[in-house]
Amino acid sequence: TAMICLWSEERGLFVPAAVRSPYAAELKDVLWERDTGIVGWAVQSREPCLVTDARSDPRLEQELGLSQFLRSLIFIPLAYEDEVLGIFVIGDRQPGVYREHNLHILTIVGGLATVALDNTRLHHRLKKAAGYDPLTGLPNRYQFWRHLQSELHRTRSQDQPLAVILIEIDQLSVLNGRYGFAVGDYALVQFARALEDRVGARGTVARYGGDGFALLLPEFGEIRATEIAERLQRAVEQISFGVEGREERVRLSVRIGLAVSPLDGATADELLRQAESYLYASGEPVIAGASPAGGSRGRA
Repeated sequence: TAMICLWSEERGLFVPAAVRSPYAAELKDVLWERDTGIVGWAVQSREPCLVTDARSDPRLEQELGLSQFLRSLIFIPLAYEDEVLGIFVIGDRQPGVYREHNLHILTIVGGLATVALDNTRLHHRLKKAAGYDPLTGLPNRYQFWRHLQSELHRTRSQDQPLAVILIEIDQLSVLNGRYGFAVGDYALVQFARALEDRVGARGTVARYGGDGFALLLPEFGEIRATEIAERLQRAVEQISFGVEGREERVRLSVRIGLAVSPLDGATADELLRQAESYLYASGEPVIAGASPAGGSRGRA
């Protein structure tokens, strides 16, 4: 049996990422905590661990299920600098199978695996950084545009609508000039979290520009999209925060532009241009494609 369990930040556990074993169906559900049992010992010591018989080793008292399948075990922490990326586990159903020379060879293998894991992790981080805004953690404009293209293709094939909402914070430059860029950045982050909280799994929120954000709402027609745009505007108006050394609280206001496929365009560029035209149609915030005069566009 051979397993590699990787640390999951989301779950706070070591989770099997690869299992080769006659008992793979049972072992794929094994989860290990960082601070308990033999895994906790290996993580804390950063040292490989040889177990000659799992049924008599006190460090495996909390892993009774594992000892039913494997009696001989080797645990190797995959540690890089100050992090333990995972645990490499080798096991056999018979006791007393492994010796120190096995431990030495597998420790070398574990070192190679650690380097490969760190390179893979770095690659994913660089790839993510290229598509995400570093301040808010949201997808950036290019990533949003690619996702919009993909969702347009899908919704068209299913004869479903799709809504794009552009939201811009009013007078962010004034806020930066009055209170400093740190306050402006804080406002952007608070605004991003408010959008994410209210959109949830229904769509995608992205950083579209310096003071602008974009929402992608698959299968939303104009009525549903207008309703969520209005709720978002009311939610933003409730955001306020204090600034050190000043008595007044900072409040935000926004302008909003909305475009819906297929009525407002068939391509990503057409939809974004239409949403931008409504966004900048007047000096006042624009909701759901209202005309510059404030009248309806004649659509339900």
